Amino acid sequence: MKYAFYTGDDDSTTEAHIRQKVSYGVEKFSDTILMKRSLTTRLYNLSHSTKFADSSILSQKVINYLVKCFSYGVAQNKGNAKAIQAAINCIVPHAFGDHKNCDNKWCKFKQDPGSYKHHDLPYGKDLFGDKLRSALENIFSDYCTDAVADKLAPMTNSQRNEALNSVVGSKNPKIRFYGGSESNDFRVACGVAQTNLRYGYVSQTLEALNIEPGKYCTEYNDKMTSKVLQDKIRKSTVDFKRRRSQLNSQKCSQTARKEAREGKIYETGIGLNLELTSIVSSPTTHCQARVMAMPPNQFKEIENFAPKITLRPVAKQVKYEDNIFYNFLIFDTETNATGKSAEICQLSVTDKSASHKF
Repeated sequence: MKYAFYTGDDDSTTEAHIRQKVSYGVEKFSDTILMKRSLTTRLYNLSHSTKFADSSILSQKVINYLVKCFSYGVAQNKGNAKAIQAAINCIVPHAFGDHKNCDNKWCKFKQDPGSYKHHDLPYGKDLFGDKLRSALENIFSDYCTDAVADKLAPMTNSQRNEALNSVVGSKNPKIRFYGGSESNDFRVACGVAQTNLRYGYVSQTLEALNIEPGKYCTEYNDKMTSKVLQDKIRKSTVDFKRRRSQLNSQKCSQTARKEAREGKIYETGIGLNLELTSIVSSPTTHCQARVMAMPPNQFKEIENFAPKITLRPVAKQVKYEDNIFYNFLIFDTETNATGKSAEICQLSVTDKSASHKF
């Protein structure tokens, strides 16, 4: 059996070893999903390692926008390496307001230049900053070369391989060593059979051994197979993918807001150089500073909006004498609301002997 091409990531030297050890030619295609992840990682590393003066902030929203443009540029030009190369070359200029090389099919600026706004950039405005633009163009230039464009043109991925690995991993988990046991081959075979035949492979295996599967076994296998097929159809719809993207955007925005308010609480190696003596200013400190800087007349106007405080009355102390009998009364009240405007709607009282009640 000879292979004409294979799909993989660009993190290894597998292609070089294949060319050395395989006598015939094998073409390498890049995994578009892993390529997108590598681009995202490089953009995040750039945002963490470099701060650009007089430039836009390379925030999480900007990174998501650039990666989304990269995905659209590859998907809309499947099979056309030159078109993919041209689309990737236009991503950074388009984000910075330079639309002279943009295609009329996807660039809305050329359709309505007066009212055009970016859909996913902060406030719909163009990015700015020569240093930031130069750094982004340096990164995207690695993805629009002739070699990379030819690898991206088929738009292949290894999701099926990952799905098979997941199923085999459920039968043969890596946390336990089954490689030295006789059950290893059977576990892998079960994972392959479940991928190809769904859960019906259990019944077929039992029938091949002249064993009746049974009613409950057959019903369970049919139920699980139906669930897998329905999930596959549901997850392939546009509505599901759009909702997944919305939830991911909400999660990223919530994380960014919390990090801006509280600072980072988890990151690789974040505790190595942590200064225990450093004091992080809290939001209360900022509020106090704003109040202290406020003019006195404005402060008085704000104070008038707040209701005046009502102090709790102090109970009069009564001297307790041992030679006098005290009959303590216990009251219980029910009100129609809470606060100062509440009215009593029920009242009850009893003494400590519980012989007299009202």
